[in-house]
Amino acid sequence: MHPDLALATQALRDNDLAKAEALIRACLAKQPANAEGLKLLAHIAAATGFVADAEQLLRKATAIKPAFVEANADLASLLCRLERAEEGAAMLDRAIARFPGAV
Repeated sequence: MHPDLALATQALRDNDLAKAEALIRACLAKQPANAEGLKLLAHIAAATGFVADAEQLLRKATAIKPAFVEANADLASLLCRLERAEEGAAMLDRAIARFPGAV
């Protein structure tokens, strides 16, 4: 895990979203394809009401790292929150079928 992401995770635990976001963005500036960073940024986006941004970030994270179980689960959960449960369930079913050992 990138050191900024470890610090960002702690900031999230401390409910310091601004600090966490700054750390995640610093990581993503250096590593734009960091799936964990994208997932964490999606968490902040969803928590602050930017659910469309959260969905895009999670889709990008799962495209970069398809077997990233947590990102797939977060995306499915977000889709359910957006009243798109069937889409979320189908996405999880595909992920499980493609990567059965990851679950």
